[in-house]
Amino acid sequence: MTRLSTVTLALALAAGCTPTDPATSEPTPDASANVPIASCADPDGTIRQVTAAADVNALVVGRWQRCSGKQMLDAGEDGFEIAADGTYYVLVRNGAELQRKPGFTGQGTWNTYQEPTTVGLYFHPTPSSGTGGYPVFSEGPRKMAILLRYETQPTIYVWLGK
Repeated sequence: MTRLSTVTLALALAAGCTPTDPATSEPTPDASANVPIASCADPDGTIRQVTAAADVNALVVGRWQRCSGKQMLDAGEDGFEIAADGTYYVLVRNGAELQRKPGFTGQGTWNTYQEPTTVGLYFHPTPSSGTGGYPVFSEGPRKMAILLRYETQPTIYVWLGK
């Protein structure tokens, strides 16, 4: 899987995709302002197609709980905490709470890739690996769906706030 993800990344770069650094790209105004915290049980809101990497960078920052679908990293994650500096933390359930997973598989880096009509969101557990997909967001409540490679159903996350 790691080799396939690296090959996918190389193909994306060869196809003219532009990597973006979430810590330095210019987001639109704070996309999280006045967004209510949601739960997996909440119905999906209005679908929002995002086509600019800066907008995805602004939308993904915060804590996300996995509602359904395959684990993105196969690291036992129940969610992610995505930081604006390009770092992510794996969240695991401890009773009713989500907490950061310790150890080597508990964090990594993330970035976005601007493509002609969409944006890729990728997670890198190690510098030479990566996995991800193309996020679609809903608002009211904020949810994110990512269709991972070789899957037929998207993984759904709900935003828990910053």
